[in-house]
Amino acid sequence: MELTDFANYLIAKGYSRQTTQGIVKDSRCFINWLQTSNIEADMLHYNDVTAYLSELKARGVSMRTQQCYIGNIKHYLNYLVQADLIPHNPA
Repeated sequence: MELTDFANYLIAKGYSRQTTQGIVKDSRCFINWLQTSNIEADMLHYNDVTAYLSELKARGVSMRTQQCYIGNIKHYLNYLVQADLIPHNPA
């Protein structure tokens, strides 16, 4: 998925370019996980998001970093809702 529109959405919301890059990077990791797990964004459920967080924990990602990931994923999912690409934010 092309994330340029998402990055522009974040910049329009007032995020700095550096913050935007971080959010997009974390979102890209989540998108890659979705693709690897054969999960379509429009079929995403809360349990899928928690499964992703469980995988991060299993990889040794700290709780604080997991919290950052979930915050950034929420930005991405909010963008998908606003763009009418998914019906609701499951996070």
